[in-house]
Amino acid sequence: MHNLPPLPRHLLTSTLGLIALFAGCFYLNLAGSHQAEATPVQQAGAFRVYLPLVARHPRGPTQVYVWPDSSNLQPGQTVVLDVRIDNIVDLYGLDIYLRFDPTILEVVDAEPSASGIQVAPGTFPDPASGFVFMNTANNTTGEIRYVLTLLHPSPGATGSGVAAQVTFHARALGSSGVTFADLGLVNRSGEPVSALRTGATVTVAFPPTATPTVTQSPTPTATVPPSATPTPTVTPTSTPSLTPSPTETLPTATSTLTPMPTWTSTATSSPTITPTPSQSPTPTATTTPGPTATPTVTPTPTVVGACRELVTNGGFETDVAWEFGNTPARGQYTSAMFHSGSRSVRLGIQPPTPDTFSFSSVRQRVDIPATTNTVRLSFWFWPANEGVSEDLHEAWIMDTNLRPLRNIFKGLYDDRSWIPVPDFDLTEFRGQTIVLYFNVYNENLDTRFRSWMFVDDVSVQACP
Repeated sequence: MHNLPPLPRHLLTSTLGLIALFAGCFYLNLAGSHQAEATPVQQAGAFRVYLPLVARHPRGPTQVYVWPDSSNLQPGQTVVLDVRIDNIVDLYGLDIYLRFDPTILEVVDAEPSASGIQVAPGTFPDPASGFVFMNTANNTTGEIRYVLTLLHPSPGATGSGVAAQVTFHARALGSSGVTFADLGLVNRSGEPVSALRTGATVTVAFPPTATPTVTQSPTPTATVPPSATPTPTVTPTSTPSLTPSPTETLPTATSTLTPMPTWTSTATSSPTITPTPSQSPTPTATTTPGPTATPTVTPTPTVVGACRELVTNGGFETDVAWEFGNTPARGQYTSAMFHSGSRSVRLGIQPPTPDTFSFSSVRQRVDIPATTNTVRLSFWFWPANEGVSEDLHEAWIMDTNLRPLRNIFKGLYDDRSWIPVPDFDLTEFRGQTIVLYFNVYNENLDTRFRSWMFVDDVSVQACP
């Protein structure tokens, strides 16, 4: 865990000197002792404050949470999250320590005129009745620290309200938790107040506007009929034999992955792969009496004769072409699990490796020819996790700036078997350079639950 800089000593001493003018002081340590019993987390490191000593005000359950608890953004958009405190009596000091993924989100400075990056103070408790010891956000390490105490003779805050507001800017694709790394609440007598705390999740992705590409699947089949009309009656007899092969739509094996509706939609074009052998022998082009018949022969090979593989090292058999994200849980080639050949790629955190907060990704740039007729992506993946958590398995089509274009799948899976993605249509990206991106995200909210995934046999076929 990254630690924010300690409170400057000169600020502490000057403030404590003012507070010490009031009669009666006590020593307060905002550290692990004030952790909510329901959610043990790491200590953020102690810092010391002096507050006036007054009578004790006991209280029942208190909740501190980030609201809204779930947000969906597109890259470049912003969202405002409230850190709320509910059901508390006599709140006199607080220490909020949040953590987020800086590769996905960044904090928008609430006070640009001041040095550093700040969040917006809330109204509960009222900063005007106290002193903000620390207000800082770090967009490099993904941490936020907000520390406040009321001052004598102000009464403690009772009830519910917003302690602070954080504005996040979506900088890249992915899902980030906004979680409590540490939390300290004290009443006016300096005693810690137990509280249940709940974080939030912010997901950055484009809406699934690309689903209309389903209409493109008929285009390959539309080219078959033309070949039947000009060519002698010999070719029509072969083309009908090809059309029954759509029974090959075996996405039934992928029924567990409801987030992947596009599999079944594009599988209808798979028959175009089988025609290659039967079609190439029909050199009836030479038999054709006139040059007019030859053009009709070229549409028929829409088939596959000249389909071209666009992915390099799709079976991960060598250490080339793929780029791994430089993260704590870095992906790697492995021979421990594979669908074919002797290797695959492993992403995420597989036991017994200790859990940690991390992304684990691999990606490859692919140039799609502008003149190709159809482009199809296929691969196999083997997902696993140890329990319900905020972890994610995901696959995306991105642009060269790693901005999302299409989602292939996204969710938390535990199939522990090889799942095919047999026919994902990429025809809309003709003439573009795309990035194939596979990732496993481990939130590390509960160290008992780890998630990992193997990927193998990645292929992008461009057919004329």
